[in-house]
Amino acid sequence: MELFIENRGALLAATLSWHAMQLRAVGSVVRQQRCVMSPSTAGTPEGLTAVPPRLGLHRHRQWAVGGAMLSGGPMLAFRHALRRQPKRPKRKLATLSASGKGGGEAKFEIEQKFQMPPDLFERVLAEGGVEIGSVEFADTYFDTSLNALAEQDCWLRRRDALGPAEPGQEPKIMDESWELKVPRGGERKKSGGETTEFREYLGIEAVATALAELGFTVDQPSKAFEAALKGAGIEPFADFKTRRSKLELDGVSVDADQASFGLEVMELEVLCDSDAEIPDARARIDAVATKIGALPLPPNTGGKLETYVRRFCPKVLARLIETGVLE
Repeated sequence: MELFIENRGALLAATLSWHAMQLRAVGSVVRQQRCVMSPSTAGTPEGLTAVPPRLGLHRHRQWAVGGAMLSGGPMLAFRHALRRQPKRPKRKLATLSASGKGGGEAKFEIEQKFQMPPDLFERVLAEGGVEIGSVEFADTYFDTSLNALAEQDCWLRRRDALGPAEPGQEPKIMDESWELKVPRGGERKKSGGETTEFREYLGIEAVATALAELGFTVDQPSKAFEAALKGAGIEPFADFKTRRSKLELDGVSVDADQASFGLEVMELEVLCDSDAEIPDARARIDAVATKIGALPLPPNTGGKLETYVRRFCPKVLARLIETGVLE
């Protein structure tokens, strides 16, 4: 191991064993109160910052990376030591997109809504489930003035993933996704806790194609999709924010949602690639619901959107009751 020392303009090279160099570094740095060089101020004593003992890090690795500056003495550059140190594996951190789902053209969504248990996390983890992460997002739902989509139990939304908000300001939009839910095979079940089956179209291109199949032509959707929707007579009718904590148990997504208008609801969901997978998905949802003791929603209640419509959109509610989508 080579140690390069600069002393009065003369470059001296000496070969030291790793153990001898480590002992010298330890002795020097202990005298300097376990300090390392800050990269932004390298070469100046003011750039030294204390290493908190509680971190439990290997001190010699900290010195090698930071380049320890000994007060009134030489700089130690542990170049070869760095090369020989093994790289630490990167930790895999759970991340959620705006939709909480992967991209793609279409999938079948099988879900059921339940009351939110106060000890949901404990129940899921006790059964061997895992906590995936959390995300905050804002949903905006779109329809025609006569609710031509909703009366067919079709739901078009834009979901914006939200980042941290500065004091007194709205949260920043970190990600945006578009999604259209269409009843599977033209079948429809009234919401209110029953297992619902939708075909999900994710992304602007897939959504625009599905809307065309429903009779809505959206011109140039890739340039300004919301403006293109307005040109087709489709505009926002509901919007709210949600904080979602996401868990998973036996291959079933367990979503704990807190909506901005005071609603808490739990959703169990499985995404399927084909019709053949749906019976198994429903069975898994039933099994997980039983495991965690999930309770059904009260009569004439539903998820976030249905509750929002019942509370704040009387005209939309009347139309959906008239067409049999809601009771």
